Amino acid sequence: MRLFFLSLLAITALPASAALTSPANVQAVASSSTTVTVTWNAVTGAEGYIVLRDNTQQGGATTNTSFNDTGLTPGTAYSYTVIAASIVDGNSEPSVAATVTTPQAPGTPTGLRGSATSGGVVLNWNAVSGADEYFVYRDGTEIGNPSGTTFTDSDVEASTTYKYSVSAGSGGEESDESAEISVTTQGDGSQREAVWSREFRRADGDYDEIVTMEEYLIAFPNKLAWTIMRNRFIESDDDGSLDLTVDEYINHFAGRKVKRPSKAQTFYLADTAEFDRLDPDEEGDGLLSEEEFALTLNRGTPGAKVTKKFDKLDKNGSTQLSEAEFKIRGGASEDE
Repeated sequence: MRLFFLSLLAITALPASAALTSPANVQAVASSSTTVTVTWNAVTGAEGYIVLRDNTQQGGATTNTSFNDTGLTPGTAYSYTVIAASIVDGNSEPSVAATVTTPQAPGTPTGLRGSATSGGVVLNWNAVSGADEYFVYRDGTEIGNPSGTTFTDSDVEASTTYKYSVSAGSGGEESDESAEISVTTQGDGSQREAVWSREFRRADGDYDEIVTMEEYLIAFPNKLAWTIMRNRFIESDDDGSLDLTVDEYINHFAGRKVKRPSKAQTFYLADTAEFDRLDPDEEGDGLLSEEEFALTLNRGTPGAKVTKKFDKLDKNGSTQLSEAEFKIRGGASEDE
């Protein structure tokens, strides 16, 4: 085998031969701003293939019908051709060239500003040339992915200060985050205990003086993700009974003790959040299906939009999202 590969490397010096046809259907796709994947059809009689970028061979010959070209420059056009090779028959003519331009992350958003309203915190920022989406961060955790330059964070507590930043995205690439701003939300204008007692009664659909997970999820607006609501419920359920008393409800929600889950926690909760099993220690498989991914988005997100977002993150087309594809930074775990 070692002799075969040494011989295969040597075939780059052989002249073009009429015995082998050139590889057909050469495709070049930028999988990131610095990586291009080149694929082609197999050629009968070929013992290997030589990949050329801009007429320069990249590495040694390969026996595969695909090649990952790494270390490229963002925002740059490249041309790829492939040669079929055989120790006996020599090399084919180069294939028809496939061209591709690596994406480039857009510029960092500027002019981020926020105002507290009765409906939450309204954020606005300046448009970034070439950006087709934006990522909104609150206290370092992503909370939204709008296509425009405005976003309302309605998942806030009264009289609380939050820090926000925004980044821009295009072609799967994300810019640096903008300068951070702080916004303090409005007060609720009344005694908190009375307000949250009324909320409890509203959520208690069967009036049995407890709020179950199902009642709780139904009672709150569609703009919050299932994973956020599940996290709040579990963190508020002090006795682990899988229902909330009015005291548990007020102690946590009126007291602002429940935090929004981090990106890693959101992933973990979605990976274990089949709502007929509420055990927070339940283990998942470490991947998100499209249905699980939908739990991390705002409830009521249209199915077509869920699929579009999922397919964009699913870089390898496996129909499952890893932590890296979900954009958990630094290999965060469920315990963070």
